Amino acid sequence: MIELNNKLKNKNIDIKTYSELLEDKEKFQKYIDSISKKNGKKLKKPYLIPEGLRDIFSSPYPLPSEELVGGEIETLMVEYQKFNLSEYIDIYDSKTYGSVKFEYYFDRYFKPELKKFCNDWTYRFNYANGALKRIKELQKDVPSVGKRSD
Repeated sequence: MIELNNKLKNKNIDIKTYSELLEDKEKFQKYIDSISKKNGKKLKKPYLIPEGLRDIFSSPYPLPSEELVGGEIETLMVEYQKFNLSEYIDIYDSKTYGSVKFEYYFDRYFKPELKKFCNDWTYRFNYANGALKRIKELQKDVPSVGKRSD
C-alpha cells in the first residue's frame, strides 16, 4: 500500500480524482453504447436467405477529415483558454478527455448558465476526441476507408 502511494505521488496522481475520471469515462461509454443499441427489443430469429439473393453490399461511410475534427478540437481549446475553463473543467489523457469539476455541496451555487456551458463544452470535447480516435482506428485498419475523392 505504501509502495502504491509512493508511485501515485511520483506520478502526481490524486487517487480520488483518478477514480472519478474512470467512473466518468465508464459512464460516458455506457451512454454511447446505449445510443447505439436497440432499445430493449429482442433480436429476431435469423432470416432465411433466398437462393437468388446476391450482390447486396454497402460501401463504407465517408469519414469526416481529421482536419475538420481537429479544427473543432482546436476551437474548443481556444474557448477553454479564453473563458478560463480550467477552473471548472479538468482535462486528462494527454488532453483528449474532459470532465466537469463537481462537488455536490457547491452544485446549488453554480450558475445554471455556466454549468450548462461547461457540460456542453465537455460533451463536445469528448465527442470530437472520440470521433478523431475512431477515424484513426478505421484508417489504420483499412487505409482506403474515409478517403474522399473530392
